[in-house]
Amino acid sequence: MNKHEREDVVAYRKIFLERMNELKCKIPTFSGDNLKEVTWPDNPLILVTHDECIFLAYDRSWSF
Repeated sequence: MNKHEREDVVAYRKIFLERMNELKCKIPTFSGDNLKEVTWPDNPLILVTHDECIFLAYDRSWSF
């Protein structure tokens, strides 16, 4: 069994998806060519996500 199939992960995923479905009406909708058309709801919720990458605050900084 991989980590994505663990009982606690599956249970949390269900809770997370239910909550995201509740918030769907507050999230801007992108459509059209190249997703340039945006429909903004009242009091929008802006999601900040990541894709499991690690980001450093001073990446490529050469001074120490």
